[in-house]
Amino acid sequence: KFEWSAMRLNVRIQVGSVLQDATIEISCGTGEQHVRWLGLVASSRYQQECFPNAFLIPMRVAHRSEGVDRVLKPREVLHETLEDGDEVVVQLREGAQITDDAFYDGDFEWSEVAYGPGSNLRECRFDWTGKGSDFPDKVRGHYTVAREWKEIFSPKEIQEFEATFEVPVEPLEVLTQAGEVAYDWVAIKRFPPGVCEYVFVKEGTEMLGLTPKPVEARDGTQCHRLEFKWDCCIAPEPNADDDSRPSTASSLDADKVDPRFEQDWETMTLKWMEPHMKTRVKDVLIEFYAILTDLFDSYAFMGLDLTSAHHTIGMDDLKHLMVQCDLLNSESGVHIAWDQICTWFEEASGMSFGKPHLPQRLTRAHYLELLLRMAHFTMCHRPKPGQQVVALDEGFFRFITDVLIPVMDVYDDDPIRKTAVEYKNLIAIQQHRPSMRSIYSSLEQEWAEDQERMVAPAAMKHVLEVAQQACSEESAPPEKKAADKEAKEGEKPPEVEDPLAEFGEEGRLSFEQLEMMTQVFDEALATVTSKRPEPPETLGLYFWEFFEMVMHLARAPVGQEGLGEVHDIIPALVATMQTAVSLVEKGVIELPALYEDEEAEPEAPVA
Repeated sequence: KFEWSAMRLNVRIQVGSVLQDATIEISCGTGEQHVRWLGLVASSRYQQECFPNAFLIPMRVAHRSEGVDRVLKPREVLHETLEDGDEVVVQLREGAQITDDAFYDGDFEWSEVAYGPGSNLRECRFDWTGKGSDFPDKVRGHYTVAREWKEIFSPKEIQEFEATFEVPVEPLEVLTQAGEVAYDWVAIKRFPPGVCEYVFVKEGTEMLGLTPKPVEARDGTQCHRLEFKWDCCIAPEPNADDDSRPSTASSLDADKVDPRFEQDWETMTLKWMEPHMKTRVKDVLIEFYAILTDLFDSYAFMGLDLTSAHHTIGMDDLKHLMVQCDLLNSESGVHIAWDQICTWFEEASGMSFGKPHLPQRLTRAHYLELLLRMAHFTMCHRPKPGQQVVALDEGFFRFITDVLIPVMDVYDDDPIRKTAVEYKNLIAIQQHRPSMRSIYSSLEQEWAEDQERMVAPAAMKHVLEVAQQACSEESAPPEKKAADKEAKEGEKPPEVEDPLAEFGEEGRLSFEQLEMMTQVFDEALATVTSKRPEPPETLGLYFWEFFEMVMHLARAPVGQEGLGEVHDIIPALVATMQTAVSLVEKGVIELPALYEDEEAEPEAPVA
């Protein structure tokens, strides 16, 4: 049925019960992916092209033929069930909330199988092959997870997988070649790839089938043994033997290039680049476009406006990335002055309004061109001592593999970033993203003449300490304590307004939560700013560092009974800081001075 040629599918999107008009063409290569992959890609494309406000979870994928939909199983392989040019309908969940009725709906069950907690396990099937009508009632066995897969799961999960298990054997209706209904007696359980030794059991007595051929178990008894490899034929093992990153740049077929690439490439000015080099650099950029845009998007998801199809990042985001790459550290082998980056941005954007400030927004094209300028500077113009000067295409390749990818690997393992993209946490973050930016702007302070406005760590900690004190029993002002004393003695107390009482209102952080946050604040700050070359007392937080501090603080109370999860704590933390900002604006709370001696600025305040 399938001739192993390039497969393209015409995908229609259905949001809830409404079928959209637009058709999205998705290239699937040789179609070795699972159906659940198609659901995610279709949702991502729909988010980018038609519905840029949110990523909607796929609820089912169906093959439409002659107006009839046939629901495809999440783990079916595309080329085994579809043909080039087939029409597919991908149904997306309408909104973030799951209704009570959804839990009893087949679409919800499809989504759970495709993307739920057990979706990273494969289906292990144990077929009874004995003669006669004496069928077993269960399978008993011991599973050993494959060595190369053990590092993916926690020790506790591995212990659970490798414990002795029992699974009921149940009849499964099948059709014979003659079209008659028959039954297979099957037990099914989900495991990671590995090896299973098992026997069938009937009324407590162990029994063996005809296949697979019985072998000797570890305890000397007879059993069946089956090896279960990963059931996706794209990658049979979690870690490929060969590095998947290309060793050389090469032109790709046009149909394999991200459609956004040409738009970005046409937008870049590249006036500084020699004409003959552009084609060679374009090949390298095409090769790495996906991972470079993923890095861009990791910052853009906290951007100013996510309703636009063209997301942006800030100059402060780019500066944060350069800090992580040690490109702004004068003591590292390669140092790029920030003023030079600002000059390059002015040339790339065509703007000549003076040095751009940290809040200045960058498009994806600006970001890519600035990465090219950094690569040219560090690899072709002023390489590290002992490093050979190379052409720009090779230099850009080395810059990506030697400078950017190691940082991206750190980002992939960062617990804060992992926490942020968990489903419920991501919803909470996106709902309160504008408020976080407003709080950051309100807490900004001027660092020095002609320098940037940023949030001082001391100011952020101070408002939390004030809130904590306001929530404690001993925090009432002397006038209120006197009023309370008179009330106990039977006299009518005078009305005394406590300006800090707002911290105790519903929806704010509790004293216990605030106490844990202030306790971990300094340690979190050291982690967030560990790559900054300047001393902590002289630095201001970029917005991304401010966001990381919010996530560290939101994680602090997690695990303590009654103090909530991250998605519960983020709204309360934002509400508490909004209250603090309001009191700062009213003059009730005064932010600490930036420097111990206000008249003497530090020798070199660093933005």
